[in-house]
Amino acid sequence: MNRKPAGHLSPIVLKIFLTISFILPVVIILIPFIAEIKFIAAQRLAQKYLWKDAQQRFQAAMRIDPFDAAVPAGFAELLRNIGLNHFDENIFFINSAKLYNRALELDPFNAEYALRLAEIEIILFIHGKAKDNNVLIEAVEHLKRALKNDPNGF
Repeated sequence: MNRKPAGHLSPIVLKIFLTISFILPVVIILIPFIAEIKFIAAQRLAQKYLWKDAQQRFQAAMRIDPFDAAVPAGFAELLRNIGLNHFDENIFFINSAKLYNRALELDPFNAEYALRLAEIEIILFIHGKAKDNNVLIEAVEHLKRALKNDPNGF
């Protein structure tokens, strides 16, 4: 009988293990950089008013790195700006509010995100598009949060 000693790996298994142990850290390191490239591209497209392309890049960056608060916040800002130019389509403000909420979940002490969210909630309330009247209470809470987190910033 031709048995190999216990703990011995076949050459194929060893090659697979070494390949994975090399590639996995490289992929883990590159993911945030790829997301950052998409994010920067989205910001540049937004500055050029190429909003559809910018939306696609923001979405791609969020899929790649869903834990970077700047990405949903940047996307929220884009949708807010589109909403300001298309006041009759409140879906932009509604989606912007959802994205700012996500950004605040990721970065709860960011005063700018809280301030922008309050602004959007007030806009929705004024135009009668808020889901309920509690939106004003939420807006005031977000304003308080912004002041608490950055009292010298305003």
